[in-house]
Order: sequence, then C-alpha cells, then structure tokens
Amino acid sequence: MHVPWFNWAENAISDLGKQDAAPSIFNNGLIITGILFLFFSIGLSKELKDRYVSPLFFSLSSIFFIGVGLVPLPNIVHVYLSGMFFGALGYAFFAFGFSFYKDSIPFFRKMGIFAIFNLILILMSPIFF
Repeated sequence: MHVPWFNWAENAISDLGKQDAAPSIFNNGLIITGILFLFFSIGLSKELKDRYVSPLFFSLSSIFFIGVGLVPLPNIVHVYLSGMFFGALGYAFFAFGFSFYKDSIPFFRKMGIFAIFNLILILMSPIFF
C-alpha cells in the first residue's frame, strides 16, 4: 500500500497511524507488538535472574510503545511517549550489553558487544539521515 504523503526522510513511521481508515489497523499493531514485547521482557527478567536492570528498561520501553499506539498523532503526548520509548530502549541495550560484556562466557560477551554496537548505530543514525 502506497501512502503518497509519507516520506522516510521527513516522517516517523508512527505518522502512518494518523491517517484515514488505516490508523486503527496500524495502531492496533503497535499495541499488540508492545504487549508481546512486554511478555518478552517479563520472560527475560525471569531468565536473567540477577540481571534485572535491562529487563526493567525493556519493560518500560514496551509500555511506552503500547502508549504510542494508544495515543496517535496529532496528540502531543504521542511525541513524548515515542521519545521515552526510544530512550528506555537505548538504556535497555546499554544495560544488557554492559552486563553481558562483563560475563566470562564467550557467547554472552559477544551478545554484549552486539548490543552496545547496536546502541552506537542507533545513536549515530541521525548523522546519516
């Protein structure tokens, strides 16, 4: 489906939730994805018993993501929820990467490096766009 007014360089993907009949489908997809992400973060906290910081931030980011779907544009709260989602997700990646980087198991160290590398890419993405 082509949306003529949408431009990747000028719009956020959540802008698709503010137009005609599609918003309910798009925003419901955001809500369902946020709920599934919340389930994942709860399972992650149970699996990583002593590492509770990154699952906490993953849970927060999933709650903010649900909020992005519940409060679509042009409501200004949508912008704040979106910002808090990306902030919490960044902290989650940092906490996840840092805690796993310190681990003695090689696979976990690699996962930690991968998480920190992704955070660096996310932080550098505004430079490229």
